[in-house]
Amino acid sequence: MSVRIASYSLSALLTCVATISVAADCSFLKIDPFKLQDGQLFYQLQTGSGWVEMNDLATLANRKVTFAYVIQEKIDQGRGGVAVMKSARVRQLDEPALPANRSVDLVRDTTESDPSGCAPVPLSKTAKVPSKSYDDYHDYGRRVHEQAILDDFHYNHEGRRGRCTKTNSMDGDPRTGRSNRAQFSFDPRVVNGEVSFQAFSFIAPRQALAGSSDSLSEQRVEMQSYRVRRGLPTCVVFSLTVPARAGFLRINDLDGLKANGLYYDRSDEKNWTLSR
Repeated sequence: MSVRIASYSLSALLTCVATISVAADCSFLKIDPFKLQDGQLFYQLQTGSGWVEMNDLATLANRKVTFAYVIQEKIDQGRGGVAVMKSARVRQLDEPALPANRSVDLVRDTTESDPSGCAPVPLSKTAKVPSKSYDDYHDYGRRVHEQAILDDFHYNHEGRRGRCTKTNSMDGDPRTGRSNRAQFSFDPRVVNGEVSFQAFSFIAPRQALAGSSDSLSEQRVEMQSYRVRRGLPTCVVFSLTVPARAGFLRINDLDGLKANGLYYDRSDEKNWTLSR
């Protein structure tokens, strides 16, 4: 079964559907699939133009860009998964202080045809929560005023070996302590399992802690379900408007693995600079 895993506004979808209607096998990149590697990122500046691999020389500021993230599975072919795309811009020293009422745009891109042996995959949706609430929930494991919005954003997905796992699960990996919920954080320390929710709660249970979004604006988090296909790489396709300055993109594959000696651990967060 082919799965459409592209995220666009309605107007963009109508113009792009002829070009990328089924993106699961990455064939639209027009690159030998055996040369594609897990974690590669490609971008397209306008519909019909060629795809370019993301590099440090890319100048994407103030542009609407379509990205394609490559997932090359070698172990559990046919598995499901979820990719998390986090983007924002960093406040620079010559800029005024950021307003306190900033928010994070939440985007969940799924389709009714997304296969899952778990609960039905919820439909695509968009929402918005304050940056502080986003940090309190994903960094510190706290309940927040917007709890219902976050509960509705996350869902039970089918990952490796058909196992059902919540995208906001706080269960840490056996060897690294990394959790699904931590992968949504804008703090690399939380993502890597270097700082635990329990440590935050023990150190300052009632005290206001520094948030990972304190220096960030234009925050956007998109979550997409996908399913890999035997023998072929999978491409997760999404679009965003790149900030004019100091913009970045980070991608976390909740079900990706990396070799670590005799073991396999959760794959690392990928990070790209989009504008300077």
